[in-house]
Parts: sequence; structure tokens; C-alpha cells
Amino acid sequence: MILLLGATGYIGQAFATELQKRHQPFTALSRKELDYTKFELFLKHLQRTKPEFVVNAAGYTGKPNVDACENAKADTLQGNTLLPQTIAQACAAAQVPWGHVS
Repeated sequence: MILLLGATGYIGQAFATELQKRHQPFTALSRKELDYTKFELFLKHLQRTKPEFVVNAAGYTGKPNVDACENAKADTLQGNTLLPQTIAQACAAAQVPWGHVS
């Protein structure tokens, strides 16, 4: 099973569609279900669910568009730099391969 983060975004939706077309089992995990920005919570989830692979398509794109990232530098840094680092560290600790799409 593949674990897909960021499935509601543009890239995440494209991954979900392609995984469905290929009949590849996956689970889309939202931050509302589990705050995967928190290392310990995400690590425990990985250890409990044991996915074969994690796809990270989550990130901060700005609202209403990417230009808004200039005005929300802290959110941009958190979502596009620190979040992937947290995911990478949790995946490494759980020995789960992962990929990041930005």
C-alpha cells in the first residue's frame, strides 16, 4: 500500500488518479486525520500502518495563488522545506522509502 500525502492538491489529485488507473492500493492521509507535520505522530502512523512507499505531494502553495508565498514566508518555509524534512526523517526511522513531489 502506498501512503499519499497532499491528495487534495493539484499534484496529489493527479497521483491519486494515476494510482487508481493502475489499480495500485493507496491511502490518502490528510492533516485533518493526522497532523503529519509532527514527527512522533507521523512516525507512529508509519510504524502502525507499514506502507510500502510514501508519496509526499503536500506543501504550501499560497492563497489565492503562488504569488502569495512572498507574503507568507514562514508558512512557505514550513510547508515546502521543514515538512518534507520531517517526512523524510520519519520515513528513514521507519525504514519506509518515500518520494517528494514539489
